[in-house]
Amino acid sequence: TGADRLLFGLLVAVAALRSLAIILSPLELGVDEAQYWLWSTAFDFGYYTKPPLTSWIIGLSHGVFGHHVWAVRLPAPWLHLATALILWRAGCWHAGVNAGRWTALIWTLLPAVALGGFVMSTDTPLLLFWSLGLLALIGGVSGRIAMNRSMAFAGAAFGIALLGKYAAIYGLVGVMLFWGFQRRRGSPDFTLTSLLIFIIAMGIAASPNLLWNLMHDFTTVRHLGDNAN
Repeated sequence: TGADRLLFGLLVAVAALRSLAIILSPLELGVDEAQYWLWSTAFDFGYYTKPPLTSWIIGLSHGVFGHHVWAVRLPAPWLHLATALILWRAGCWHAGVNAGRWTALIWTLLPAVALGGFVMSTDTPLLLFWSLGLLALIGGVSGRIAMNRSMAFAGAAFGIALLGKYAAIYGLVGVMLFWGFQRRRGSPDFTLTSLLIFIIAMGIAASPNLLWNLMHDFTTVRHLGDNAN
């Protein structure tokens, strides 16, 4: 509708303005951004303190735009735009058209997202693929996607999120709790098979970094444990 086109244009305009601000900004890279940039110059399936997805994205941006400070950050507003569009669809499926519109608009205008649109962090791809997993789950619950297929899509999305940041493991805990609640309510679609499909799909999607850690004495995992301590 006209309202949808207007909102979509507004979301794209916000991403474009944030991109322009990134290009014009005199700010140098932050410590974390510089670390991700350094890793991006040598492709691998894992790095010392973080999984690889953020560095892959930076490497792709450099491949397109060349090595610039702004090229490190430029993907951020567009990844948040993609997240807004995914949440728009999720809101529509879950609670109707207006809910979807408000979801996309509120997401884009959140202060944390506004800040995240100007820096490149591991949270940005994490939230994108978490949202994609949420969309798949809502598709299953609403009957738009067959439940086993929904759980496979959601597991794959959460597994890719794990390649962005290990906090994605909380998504596994959340889905297991959700599955348990649905089972207690007697939902026939939430079978043990559906949960196993989710876990297997997540493991397959995250396997590049899991295997990298296995081959490198669990370097990243041990560093994460040191931080926790």
